[in-house]
Amino acid sequence: MTRRRSFGRAGGARWTGLLLTCMGLLGCRRSHEVSECLPCSSESHPDAKAQAELTALWQSVAHDVWREDALDLSCMCFGAGASASVEGRNIELTASWERREQTARAAHLALHRKRPPWNARSHQACETRVSRALELEAEAHELELEARQSLGVTTPRYPFEPEYWAAPAPQRRAWLLNYFRSHPE
Repeated sequence: MTRRRSFGRAGGARWTGLLLTCMGLLGCRRSHEVSECLPCSSESHPDAKAQAELTALWQSVAHDVWREDALDLSCMCFGAGASASVEGRNIELTASWERREQTARAAHLALHRKRPPWNARSHQACETRVSRALELEAEAHELELEARQSLGVTTPRYPFEPEYWAAPAPQRRAWLLNYFRSHPE
């Protein structure tokens, strides 16, 4: 049985109103919304204020770095983990990261939630599924890196960033895809 997170009666109403307002401003469509958040893991917790800040930061750069339907940045959990990950429907973010860096990472993970990079039930050949997963990973990293730049994050997160930024803008995703294919670790 799946439970909904509880923020208290009054806090929940304010949180729901804020979230719906933010989603309306971002142009979210029902088809991209998460139907229900899962409880955060035992190592993380929900943080309505942080989620609202991330949503506002994403809204400030989304038009510059994302040209498709709005991404759903709901169901965020914040913890002490060394890396961010998608767990079920939730986006797990490292609480100690600066908000702009969390925002870029949340966009990356929200894109994975929108277009999962791996479908174990697919009837396609393994090689085809791996190729598609790498394409989607390159797309998500491109979104994260472009969002980081638009948000003014200057500290590199990935060792390949200098080469990524040296590539001409229209060729960056292809560069990432080639990088991921040649560095399968």
